[in-house]
Amino acid sequence: MPEQVNKFLTKDVDQLLENPEFRAWARRPDAIVPAEAGNVRQARMLLRGLSADNNINLPSKPEKEADFAALMAKIEELKAKPAPVRRLWPRIAAIAATVLLLLAGGTFLLRSSAATIYATGNAEHLDITLPDGTMVTLNANSTLELPNGGWSAAERLVALEGEAFFDVAKNPDRPFLVSTNDAKVRVLGTRFNVRERRGSTRIFLEEGEVNVGWPGTEIPDVRLLPNEVVTLTERGTQPLHAPASKPSRHLAWKNGHLEFDRLPLVEALNELGDIYGVELNCADANLEKLEISSAGIPVDDLKLALRLMEKALDLRIEGHESNVYKVFAAE
Repeated sequence: MPEQVNKFLTKDVDQLLENPEFRAWARRPDAIVPAEAGNVRQARMLLRGLSADNNINLPSKPEKEADFAALMAKIEELKAKPAPVRRLWPRIAAIAATVLLLLAGGTFLLRSSAATIYATGNAEHLDITLPDGTMVTLNANSTLELPNGGWSAAERLVALEGEAFFDVAKNPDRPFLVSTNDAKVRVLGTRFNVRERRGSTRIFLEEGEVNVGWPGTEIPDVRLLPNEVVTLTERGTQPLHAPASKPSRHLAWKNGHLEFDRLPLVEALNELGDIYGVELNCADANLEKLEISSAGIPVDDLKLALRLMEKALDLRIEGHESNVYKVFAAE
């Protein structure tokens, strides 16, 4: 059985649909699902769409009603938890998609009444073409969400968590808006990168012109020109707007590597952790003050990335528990 499938075998369908790594893998046309991997096959069909003549054993009416009642109870439980609405809906959408298989017939897609959601897992990229022809490259451990019912006639709105590069199709009468937890980027047609991680938002403009606003604050909007970057490190503080010292750094991930230019080690470790879904902690606070410069840390091979980080600053990186690493000075 393919190694990629093994990690999903013990999960239920709703757990798989909530798993960004599974969602990214399942959309691949070359994904191989053995016949005995029932839950994996069923979840993948939900994501990719399936026809009514597929070999699925549909439950009886009492079973459907029981499943629907369980769904509604789970949704109410999620709503009661203190979580931002935009982070809650992807989970509700995934749960609802499971019950669609039980209640409906015909074609099934992972499009709930809430939104259309694209997601990536650890060390994965996803290329997306939106309905207007806008092309998006979604970085690892990120989600992109289109609103309920699609776009309005007045604007093209998407919500981003994580990092993505946008090549926006020009439309002077219908602006394109990218919303993060702290920022809203407004464009008509341009190429730019948005990164929203760990409470910080960074926007780099490659081509065109964008306007960046900060909803819920009194911070003035920022107008970005090509090769400029604006960074908001903490909500409510004044963002830093300046020419990018090394523009290629902000887009390097699209070409399969991370690029650091005298970046504090702690920030470099955070960027690496965001890509691979791991936690990297300095064992000695003095190490955090070190700066790293490198143009070749891969985004698809964690072992190699860690070895290169070790060599760059004469470090020793050890795994201590699941997905947690400690960084020491080499002896």
